[in-house]
Amino acid sequence: MVAAPLDKPELSEGLMTTKKCPVCDWEIKDGGIKVKVAGKEITVCCDDCAKKAKEAPAKFASKGK
Repeated sequence: MVAAPLDKPELSEGLMTTKKCPVCDWEIKDGGIKVKVAGKEITVCCDDCAKKAKEAPAKFASKGK
């Protein structure tokens, strides 16, 4: 079995995952910012989204672990 090249996302079969911010739906880069809302941890793209998630925890907690 030959591994798929990582520079071709369509061939990597799940090795390359792009996460979207649950607050604004932008792509999360550099690991994002982890924030705890309603007892669950979610990852957002920026400080503004972290603040919004904390202000409305019920809206975003369902998207966490």
